[in-house]
This record gives sequence, structure tokens and C-alpha cells, in this order.
Amino acid sequence: MKSKLNPHHHFYCHPIFKAIVFSVLYIILSIIVNTDIFRDYDYRLMLYLQKVISPKLDGLFSLLTYTGSGEFTVLIIVCLFLWLLFRKKKLFMGIFIFFSIMIIELSGKLMVYHPKPPPFFTRSVVYIRLPTSMFIETSYSYPSGHIARVFFVLTIFIFFLSNLKIRGLYKKGMYILIFLYMVVMIISRVYLGEHWISDVFGGILLGSAIANFSLLFW
Repeated sequence: MKSKLNPHHHFYCHPIFKAIVFSVLYIILSIIVNTDIFRDYDYRLMLYLQKVISPKLDGLFSLLTYTGSGEFTVLIIVCLFLWLLFRKKKLFMGIFIFFSIMIIELSGKLMVYHPKPPPFFTRSVVYIRLPTSMFIETSYSYPSGHIARVFFVLTIFIFFLSNLKIRGLYKKGMYILIFLYMVVMIISRVYLGEHWISDVFGGILLGSAIANFSLLFW
């Protein structure tokens, strides 16, 4: 597997450029969210999704949301680190920048005024109280830690996938699966009444920014 940063790529494809852009966008979005300007849009979208998606999918979406939990994503990060260390003889310490997501998430949920969705929106039918969910518990919901962690992991996966020497059809299939998972995960956070869509966008920007910063250590 040849997964080095190509110096011939355009600068806007380089992780440092993408990390800075995503970080700036995250800060801008956080400032805007703090003004509470998205309240009506957040509310309407949640109502719409809960209206058009069948309650029969509550269980599936509820289980899916655990793939974005701190416990599950940390396990993936550790497995990836060990695989690179023992199979590829590569020490990728940058991947542990992942843990900064929790610190920034907690900061957002303490400082950005964005009240959680009311309890009557909750559609989760599988509820397991995980330790990380108790670690970050505030009255505000911005940003979505689940989405931030998922986008961190998937950004790292996409980086390595783009450098794997496998048949084009298989690679395209994997890209499609990753994209579909992203979409369903985004929808699930809003549909289950766990987060507003503005929280989700914040999580996307945060996870993508931190992932690109970590790739600078590759």
C-alpha cells in the first residue's frame, strides 16, 4: 500500500489546506449557530423527517447510531493503529488526535447556545447508557459528537482507500458504501430526535478538520 502525500497534487488537495478550511468553516458555523438563526429550519426538518420515515425503522436507526459512539470509534482507531504498526510497519501517531474531538465537542456544548431537541422528539427505541455519553452531558447539543467521530474515521478510511491498489470497480463500490453510510448516519441523528441538522453540519466540519490535521503526521 502506497499511501504517501503526493507533492504533485494541487495545494487545495493537501490535508493542511483542507484542515484549515474545515476549521474556519466550523468556527464560522459555531458563531452563526450561537445566534439561534437556524432554530426554525432545524425544527422544520426534524418534523419532516419524522413524518416521512416509517416508525418501523426506529430500531434500525437506533442501532446504527451506536456505530458513532465513542467506544465503537475508539475501538476502530486502535485496530487501525495496530494494523498499520504490525502489518505495514508504520507508526501513525497522528490518528490519536482523534481524542481532541471530545474536548472541542464539550467546549461547543458548553459555550454555543443551542438547546437540545425537546424529549418528545426522541424516537430511539434502543437505549444503552454508554460511558462517553455520560462524559459529555450538557443542556446544549452543538456539535454532534457522533457525526464528528464518524467523519473522522471515514476521512481516514477514504485516504487509505484512495491509495490501495485494488480493482477500480471494488474501490468504487466501497466509496458508494461509505457515502451511503454517511448519508444514513446524518439522517439518523436528526430523525431520532438526538440532534438538529445544524449540530450535524458542525460535526461534519469538526470531524473532517481533525482528520485532516491527523493526516499531516502520515
